[in-house]
Amino acid sequence: MTELIAWLRATIEGDLAKARDVVQPDDQWYTARDLFEEAPCVDWDEGEFLTLYTPGVVIARCEAELAEIDAIMAMPHYAWDGRSEYGCPMLDPDAYAGPVCTCGRDAIVNRLLRIKASGYRHRPGWQEGWAP
Repeated sequence: MTELIAWLRATIEGDLAKARDVVQPDDQWYTARDLFEEAPCVDWDEGEFLTLYTPGVVIARCEAELAEIDAIMAMPHYAWDGRSEYGCPMLDPDAYAGPVCTCGRDAIVNRLLRIKASGYRHRPGWQEGWAP
């Protein structure tokens, strides 16, 4: 899982860096109408689609996805009655030899990260074993 997280973060951070590199303080990005009027070879639907990938949109998406990964990883293990001795061994890993999550948190995190990463499966470094 560590390798998947590192690859996913690096991929998203790479997109974020590329988008930030092309943004200028006074940049104005094209709307679909601008693209249609200035480039007659671009049809209306194609222009609308292209505006979804302006640097500002990519930056916002990447920042949100990185925050989402952080939120997923911050999901806590839990004890059913609030006491670690009756809950997930991961709440007190020092008390157990080779603790294994029993509350389901690790399985949920694993599944969510695999689903998120699958959206980048066309990128270099993707491993088929990461598929959800």
